Amino acid sequence: MRKIFENIQIGKITQGSIISGCIAEDFPDMETFGCIITPRCDLEHNGKVRTVHYLPIVPFEQWYMRIAIYDIFEQWKAELRGTIDHDMYSLGTGERITSLELDKNDLLKLLKSKSQKKKQLEQVEDKIEKFYSAIEGKYFKQYLSSNKGKHIDYLKQLKENKIASCYLLERWSDKLPSRYYVMMLRDVRRLSLETAKQIAGGIIESDMNRINLQVDDLYVSPEKEEIISYVTGQISSPFIEHIIQAFMHNFNRIGVEDMPIDAYDDLITIADNIKK
Repeated sequence: MRKIFENIQIGKITQGSIISGCIAEDFPDMETFGCIITPRCDLEHNGKVRTVHYLPIVPFEQWYMRIAIYDIFEQWKAELRGTIDHDMYSLGTGERITSLELDKNDLLKLLKSKSQKKKQLEQVEDKIEKFYSAIEGKYFKQYLSSNKGKHIDYLKQLKENKIASCYLLERWSDKLPSRYYVMMLRDVRRLSLETAKQIAGGIIESDMNRINLQVDDLYVSPEKEEIISYVTGQISSPFIEHIIQAFMHNFNRIGVEDMPIDAYDDLITIADNIKK
């Protein structure tokens, strides 16, 4: 097992500290954890910063149900779209037929008008039925229960930390209910420096009158109207630096216009001429 965590120091909060009592944009109804990302030097020099930032951390199971499953569904639909477009194009319907946003029945009628081969019809009809199905439907559930596909690739990417929006962590305490947790790299949250210092020693309900929830992104229980926040773990070096690097990738990228769509064909033609 990786030695990604180290012992916490009571009364200390620094970069890589994992705190409780946090919030996350896509999980408004639940308390999350958070990883402090403010540089150590800013936290150690009193008065250098007024705001401390953290990234929310949620159980893998919650992340999968609320975020991943929708991403996987869209990838599955995109894959179906590509195969349907290919099959329909080979039947003479033109390119990218699904981009016309036809009604399912109209697309099925078009298919039947182009092919009389039973096996071919059944194969393409099956793809069309799946393409127009809902995320709650049986087809997507069957897809998720299979042992190959985009959902397997997606989890592999998560494990290798190749999904730009999140970072996979093992649990930092045996008392935690989930084995794995996901850090949300694009959901930057804040605390006042004063509140962060209080969290280092632990915040309980009696400290509520000193917390400004317009400044501090902390979770208040709708039932008890209380905040409980403290340092629960500490990510060690160089893992915290690797997380910061992944976090920065979300904001340091530069987007440019893609090459023309026919550039690939041009390169193939030029390469063929060179070989001749």
